[in-house]
Amino acid sequence: MKNMKDINPAQINLLLYTGKEAPVYLASFGKRAGAGSLDLLFSLPLIFFFLIIYYRFTFHKLSLDTSLAWYDYLSTVFATSPVKFFAGLLFSALAPAFFRYLSVIAFGKTPGMFVFKLRYVNSKLASPSNYSIFLREFFSLFSVFILAGGYIWALFDDSFRTWHAKISKTFLVSDT
Repeated sequence: MKNMKDINPAQINLLLYTGKEAPVYLASFGKRAGAGSLDLLFSLPLIFFFLIIYYRFTFHKLSLDTSLAWYDYLSTVFATSPVKFFAGLLFSALAPAFFRYLSVIAFGKTPGMFVFKLRYVNSKLASPSNYSIFLREFFSLFSVFILAGGYIWALFDDSFRTWHAKISKTFLVSDT
């Protein structure tokens, strides 16, 4: 085993958690942010599609002037039914999490994770279960809704682990 001074804090955290020296390294903050940004970019068309479908079928009975700009249309929709308006926003916020969850279940990685060569592992350094991935994605949404608290936490954590990573007992590791 290496001297503890030769191992970075993230590797020490993984070593202490798993009880063995791991042949993997926890992903850096830059790689995590890059993969997350790329995943959000990939899910934007899905978000817009869900919003268009939702508002089309929810507010189709409104008779609005067709020359309205998009912001006037949204303000009219909000004034007509604020609950339905916010439900649409919530629905569109769930789209990226749904996209990420299905990507990981189907391919083992999200598109951003493919590009940045990242993967999820559990405490035994194996692929996590579908339930662990579900917990991770569910609590990542929760973290976003409380002003990105879980993500901000990762900036101050030695191993860059977010709340949802700790809850789901998963690690985001780099293949390189």
